[in-house]
Amino acid sequence: EISQDEIYLYIGDFGNNAGNRTNLKVFKSAVRASSSNSALQEQEIQFKYPEQTAFNLTNKKTNFDGEAIIFLNGKLHLFTKEWSSNGTTHYTLNPEIFEVQNAEKQEVFKTNFMVTDAAYFENQLYLVGYAKNADVYLQIFTKSDDDLFFTKNSTKYFLGSAFTIGQIEGVAVNEEGIFLSGERFKTAISNIPPKLFFIPEEKLK
Repeated sequence: EISQDEIYLYIGDFGNNAGNRTNLKVFKSAVRASSSNSALQEQEIQFKYPEQTAFNLTNKKTNFDGEAIIFLNGKLHLFTKEWSSNGTTHYTLNPEIFEVQNAEKQEVFKTNFMVTDAAYFENQLYLVGYAKNADVYLQIFTKSDDDLFFTKNSTKYFLGSAFTIGQIEGVAVNEEGIFLSGERFKTAISNIPPKLFFIPEEKLK
């Protein structure tokens, strides 16, 4: 997962399908020099979920997996991929702390799908993911004044089945519309190649 601010690129290394990782981190790398950062260097933002107390190997059963992050108003915002609860939890990190920090829990939402990516554009949060039956969804939330997203009504779109469109793992948004990327999805009955989709902004109205 990847996000950025005016100076830094943030690369997430917190995928945790098995639920047993204890070395979650985000790489912070300057992509442009500033007065406070003359050398383009990389640092690690290390974190843990304070609610996670067990680290047993439980492949695809954990609620502490993660694939989605955005940068907003000086903080990193993470959205978990929850295999058991089938929802997501919004956490924040301080990108200026480089010792292990506790991710701060903000809010919880029952998406009924597992979140695989997030994008933020013009006060709206875009989450994509898939359900266990391979149905793929996009859900759009509006930011509140306190940088929360789950306090207002949202709009949810069914995009299709991973058996036909692939496993949607990425989303990016600009003024033209929404870009979605799908990984190869191979099963005993289908073999869908990687794909890139574009949804024009006016199609969502």
